Amino acid sequence: MNSIRTRTARRGSAVIAGLLAVGLGAAGLAGCAKHEPEQVSESPSPSDPALAPLTGEEMPGVDLNHAAVTVKVPNANDGARPQVNLNAADLVYEEQVEGGITRYVAVYHSQLPGLVGPVRSARPTDTSLVSPIGGAFVYSGSHSAFDDVLGSMAATRIDESHGDVLTRDDSWGRGAPNNLFAHPQAALDALDDGARTTQPAAQFAYAAKDQPASAAQSGDALTGLSVSVGADAPRRWTWDAAQNRWVRSTANGQVDSTLQGESASAAQSQQIAADNVVVIRSVLGKPYDLGSKGLSPRYQLDGASGQGYVLSSGRVLDVSWSKADAASPFVLTTTDGAGEVRLQPGSSWIELVPDGSGQATPEGRTAA
Repeated sequence: MNSIRTRTARRGSAVIAGLLAVGLGAAGLAGCAKHEPEQVSESPSPSDPALAPLTGEEMPGVDLNHAAVTVKVPNANDGARPQVNLNAADLVYEEQVEGGITRYVAVYHSQLPGLVGPVRSARPTDTSLVSPIGGAFVYSGSHSAFDDVLGSMAATRIDESHGDVLTRDDSWGRGAPNNLFAHPQAALDALDDGARTTQPAAQFAYAAKDQPASAAQSGDALTGLSVSVGADAPRRWTWDAAQNRWVRSTANGQVDSTLQGESASAAQSQQIAADNVVVIRSVLGKPYDLGSKGLSPRYQLDGASGQGYVLSSGRVLDVSWSKADAASPFVLTTTDGAGEVRLQPGSSWIELVPDGSGQATPEGRTAA
């Protein structure tokens, strides 16, 4: 019998070693042709296991005929860290918001953990990220300056007025506003029948089974990637050969962690990890003026293009990106335009690096 997978499996179990010290209190070219990435693989036969659209992974025995649930997660150094169940996400986008801090857009489909959080407010960039995915978008609320942009999102928005989806939970040892948590299954159940049973479209192309990812095939070796989406949270990704995954640390070498589990008493600290890291360099337009709350960045993603990197299988590849419109996913191609870039099947972190106020630097790069 098929079922929706609700607990972390491979992603969530391999990163515990060395983390016992981490506890709960640890502190453009417009007009691009519209094109949706496709799985780079042969059409499956009826006996082949289904591929998860947001990871490209084979998922035998798992019901994938349901929508994605996307949750807006804070990353400020005000009690939001460590976040809960980030390693269960298929995709995590990191974006800059006002004050140089960052927030995450965490997308869940192949796994639905019991809860995710903390949960904070939405930003206009979320419309560009969530619309190609659809399903449910869970957030605490939003500033009135963003109403028009968020109102155009091609997803069902669920805020704190839905008490079955978002609840306050003080057992994690956090005060407001960082005690608000989302329940992904409840968010899925809140969708109407048509939306609830509609799979998200693939957001990237993935290597076929037994074939190398594009970076593994023609990328350069590197020792790590230094990245700063916002000045408040510079981070570094390094390749962990034992796990065959990228792991994330702070700029000074401390583990960047997430708590994995269904309750505060049972949660285990794990290092944030991903199979791919995608860097999207983007220009910023005129910021949104939120008065006393400051200036909120205005990413220029829809109808635009730019440069970036893809990290897969311990290697880095220079890439070009384009995004036709708000409803279309990013398309990643080689810089010479020879073809679409294929990711390693698995989870991905996407770093939205603003030109000027952000940076992404491959370290120790050695030509292939």
